[in-house]
Amino acid sequence: MLGLLAIILIHSSPFDEIAQGSTGAAPPQQQMEPQPLNLPSGETIQISQFLFTGNTAIPTSQLQRLTNPYLNKALSASEISLIEQRIQSLYSSIGYPNASAVVTGSPTSDTVTVIIKEGKKSS
Repeated sequence: MLGLLAIILIHSSPFDEIAQGSTGAAPPQQQMEPQPLNLPSGETIQISQFLFTGNTAIPTSQLQRLTNPYLNKALSASEISLIEQRIQSLYSSIGYPNASAVVTGSPTSDTVTVIIKEGKKSS
């Protein structure tokens, strides 16, 4: 009789759910990738602040000097693209040929974030 009780206890162990992967916890949430700023054709955005992430080779102060002329002006999608290209060119000039810069944010916000992926420095 004791053997049967042990089998029942082992069979109904709370560890069965864990072993089968059913912990009852919510699945991990996927982080949403920031989206590039998407301006409808012919529309502009007035930016009062550029924020920078991912920059280690170039100080934020230098990137701010590069973007300051664009502050508080009506910018088109092509001008936003030009800002991205200027940042990429700056990185290329110091040995980061694969660096990318993407301006992200909402057309209704006056603050945008420039996400920089520096890549590897060329030798």
